[in-house]
Amino acid sequence: MKRRIPLPPCLELTIFAPFFNPVDAASAVNDCGFFHLFALRTSAEQTAAMRTVAPLRNHVNHIARHAHVIAHSEQNALANRIAPCQTLAMANRAGGSADTGRMMLWSAFWRGSTRDGCTAAFPPAAQQAISAGWQALFAGRPRTTRILDIACGRGAVLAVAAEAGIDSRIGVDLADGDSIGSPDAQILGGVDARHLPFADRSFDLVVSQFGLEYAGLDEAVDEAARVTGGEIAWLLHAAEGAVVQQAREQIAQADWIDHDLGGLTAIARGPAALGPLLSEVIEAARTAANTALLEGFYHHAQALAAQGDPALIDRFAADWREHRARMADLVRAAPDAGMAARACKRLADAGFDVELTDLCSADALVGRWLKGRRRC
Repeated sequence: MKRRIPLPPCLELTIFAPFFNPVDAASAVNDCGFFHLFALRTSAEQTAAMRTVAPLRNHVNHIARHAHVIAHSEQNALANRIAPCQTLAMANRAGGSADTGRMMLWSAFWRGSTRDGCTAAFPPAAQQAISAGWQALFAGRPRTTRILDIACGRGAVLAVAAEAGIDSRIGVDLADGDSIGSPDAQILGGVDARHLPFADRSFDLVVSQFGLEYAGLDEAVDEAARVTGGEIAWLLHAAEGAVVQQAREQIAQADWIDHDLGGLTAIARGPAALGPLLSEVIEAARTAANTALLEGFYHHAQALAAQGDPALIDRFAADWREHRARMADLVRAAPDAGMAARACKRLADAGFDVELTDLCSADALVGRWLKGRRRC
């Protein structure tokens, strides 16, 4: 009888995306064809699964041996995917601010991401709840409704508005325009949510999905209220929620692997040096609540150490540290219940009737809807 082992819900993690799907323990292969070693808790399960997955792993290794072709064709892209500590250091040396480093960091993310990149790895039930919320918001509105999406990424929410038949759709994001271009709407890059390039009450509806708060909630709320002539609807991160908790876990795991174990530098020394380190990763994964990042390191590190391509190893290290920086940015930005209540008060003082509701999935807090309508 087949037994399904559910993995915990996970965050977006661009380079480790294959490891997020649930695993069928009987076949030991997930939807993307990779083995979730850490979902199997006993040595007997692991041994049986390894025998099953061996042919598939050989195929994966065959693909990895040819990956250097991709690396050589992406040399220009590598220059744009710099580790966040290097990115921020470069910005400071150039006289830039932390916002410059953040713009570079998120531009790199969106350049390599799908339109739904910030929610693509959420559990299906959470994705459905978020989508249903936007569909209900846009349903029945006139085609001429003027919509602004703040911190829009590649326009996932604007695409839902397009499906509802709304023609006037504008998005803004701190990331540069080249990384977030969309054929479905007018999207402007390099825009700070604290300083929107629009006149007062320019829009009928101002929306944001897990983005407005990155600019600093108080200032972003005031600026969004200024350009809103009708309604606002924002889906905010929740500092007490599952998404932020998993971000904290992944930050701790990333730091442990990178700094305590020296995992990213060990890859270049080859399989022999990596072996003892991977054993520690396996042991850590036995008790971890969220194993996605540990699994990602285990599989990628093995393949990269065997191949020994310096360009791919450097790319992996840069992507790893970029992800860690994005998770830190998420944790920093996520408002708690008190901050969300303060945002409601600011909107009320600005002339809005406001409501704040939790968005939950499977009894886990995913985020908070903050909605309001201008009174006059």
